[in-house]
Amino acid sequence: MSRRPSRRRGAGPALSVGIVAIGDELLSGFKVDTNSAWIGQRLAEIGVPVVHRACAGDGVDQIAQAVGDALQRATAVIVTGGLGPTIDDRTREGIAQFAKVRCARDPRAEDLVRTRLASVGREVRESHLLQADLPQGAVALANAVGIAPGFKLSVKDALIFSVPGPPREMQAVVEAGVVPELLRRRTSMTATRSMRTALVPETAVAAVVEPMLQAHPEVAVAYLPSPAEVVVRLSVITDDERNGGTDAVAHLEEAAEEVREALGDVVVGDAAHSLEEAVVTLLANAGRTVAVAESLTGGLVAAAMTDVPGASQVLLGGVVSYSTDSKHALLGVERQLLAEHGAVHAGVAREMAEGVRERFGADFGLATTGVAGPGEQDGQPVGRVHVAIASATSEVDVTLDLFGDRAHIRRQSVVQALDLLRRTLLGLPPHRSG
Repeated sequence: MSRRPSRRRGAGPALSVGIVAIGDELLSGFKVDTNSAWIGQRLAEIGVPVVHRACAGDGVDQIAQAVGDALQRATAVIVTGGLGPTIDDRTREGIAQFAKVRCARDPRAEDLVRTRLASVGREVRESHLLQADLPQGAVALANAVGIAPGFKLSVKDALIFSVPGPPREMQAVVEAGVVPELLRRRTSMTATRSMRTALVPETAVAAVVEPMLQAHPEVAVAYLPSPAEVVVRLSVITDDERNGGTDAVAHLEEAAEEVREALGDVVVGDAAHSLEEAVVTLLANAGRTVAVAESLTGGLVAAAMTDVPGASQVLLGGVVSYSTDSKHALLGVERQLLAEHGAVHAGVAREMAEGVRERFGADFGLATTGVAGPGEQDGQPVGRVHVAIASATSEVDVTLDLFGDRAHIRRQSVVQALDLLRRTLLGLPPHRSG
């Protein structure tokens, strides 16, 4: 959900980008389109707005249609995929059909292909050289980590970029050949400030943010929700020719500070950094360690933390005690407690947290237990979750009633656990609402 400011009177069409990902496998769901997400994030970093995103199949007509649709909405389009040497790699032909030109062997593209193959000691074959057949008028873009060159093509007032599909190759061509060109053509930009919140629904976040922005009508806002988290993205359109948009950015900074203050301790930090990154940083700065005991989350809390570089300094280890018996055998949870209340109980979560803390010699023990579904367990409903933290001097736990399918509940539980640890490290009370 978003709110956009009105365009400045007299402003011409600003640079905007559409993204088209090519591949039947994307349409069928056999492969997830991560390239478009990466491109969108990269362009946001340089202040170039993405206004359209689509997937198209491998057919020439489909590709031509998708490029045309994108350029109805944007002044430039980045097409990713379909530049290889096989029969289903038809992006060059599709773009040529849209531009009403033919494909022909491009000397620079051929040189790039030959040079790349020679650098890795491979023989040049005619199938390799097919990757040098570009739409007439196109300019080849070097691919530093693969064989297929990208290219750019101007069609009237529009600009088409075509980059490879393999992510490493796509990123290399975008960085070397696309980003510099977009920066050169940019006459205005979108400046953004984003913040990540935890454990507050999107509607509740919006209820706080919207009043703050009444005094800043030039600032647009978008809410990007995920399980138990919402990213608030504030943006303004600035004029590069007027002191780099200093005034607009100053308004943006002021609005961001007001929003951050109004939201208070539900703000985890900048949206560029995950909740797990915030927790690892807090632990490292405090010189503290943690060990985790997980039941319904099945190792997802530990996995989230170990995705963060430097986590080995603060995460000592973990135990996945999925069965009821393993909670006693591995973590020392009392048998009588388990017999009387089952595995889904606040007391069990507390003893799991204390047990894992003692076994690893950590400053904190963090535990999760609950019912992710699809059915109830020990008389406890789906979504009932207990999270606990134990230290040498205190224990804290929260009881939650979460909603959603199994994967959604498990992801929410991870966020709940990490945020409880964040709040403990900051000396904040737990967030009690589920």
